[in-house]
Amino acid sequence: MIYLIIGWRILHVTTTGQACPNLPCDVVFDPEEWQAAWTGNTVANRHHKRLN
Repeated sequence: MIYLIIGWRILHVTTTGQACPNLPCDVVFDPEEWQAAWTGNTVANRHHKRLN
């Protein structure tokens, strides 16, 4: 049942993002959620070298 809820939320966020690409992320996510994702992504990208 939890996978159904997670899948629905991913689908909802994806379709909302496609329909309204300029919508800020705090409309869908709490500040703790998007800040944790942003921090995790920033830290992960620092450790990977770019091939360009």
